[in-house]
Amino acid sequence: MIKKILLFVLAVIVLQLNVSAQVNRVYVAKGMATVMVKTSGYYEQTSFRDSFWKMDSDFKYGIVYMNNGDSIDDIGLRFNVTRDRFEVKINNKEGIYILNPDSVSHIKRMEEEFVYSKYYDKEGDLAKGYFNVVYNGQTKLLFKKKEIHKSGKRGAYGHSPYKTFSTEYYIQGSEAEYPSWVKLKEKPILSALGAKGPALDVYAKENGFRFSKVHELVKILAYYDQLNNQQS
Repeated sequence: MIKKILLFVLAVIVLQLNVSAQVNRVYVAKGMATVMVKTSGYYEQTSFRDSFWKMDSDFKYGIVYMNNGDSIDDIGLRFNVTRDRFEVKINNKEGIYILNPDSVSHIKRMEEEFVYSKYYDKEGDLAKGYFNVVYNGQTKLLFKKKEIHKSGKRGAYGHSPYKTFSTEYYIQGSEAEYPSWVKLKEKPILSALGAKGPALDVYAKENGFRFSKVHELVKILAYYDQLNNQQS
């Protein structure tokens, strides 16, 4: 009976993590059943369908902060854009592990910080995924790397497919439940931030800040939080 329960729990975890048919075998690492799942060594080989952003093909040292307050810091992390997941190398352990996002509070890797969250995409549909944290005040600015498949030019052997990557930005106000996609332009951002839009517009113009420049938008959002604090 116990074995059946364990097998059922493992099946649920694997389904939640969307482990593909390319992974030949999957099993839960001892003592880490709710944190990460180990794939077979064959997963070291990647294909066109399952590749990594070229700037993130190597494992980089990072710290995973868990929802229960614990942290794991003896690991290397890389982000698989294709599958929107973190893959892990653990010191003194063979193979690659897949991080279970539902157990994670946030991730710090080198100078980057990541969170896993529900969000509203371009179409306004609710989804879940990883984000890079740009500004983490009462208002949050996040971005997401997304992979785009292109069919390419048609030649003697058909189309030559290739990949490109886009960066999407999301804003989450202090009263918003989830971040929402936003175009980095003045009107959409002011609309997303609501009633204090005119004051932000004046502040941006006085300081020569552009809403399309991320480092300048961060300063505008910090001022927006300051206004909120003054009125609370």
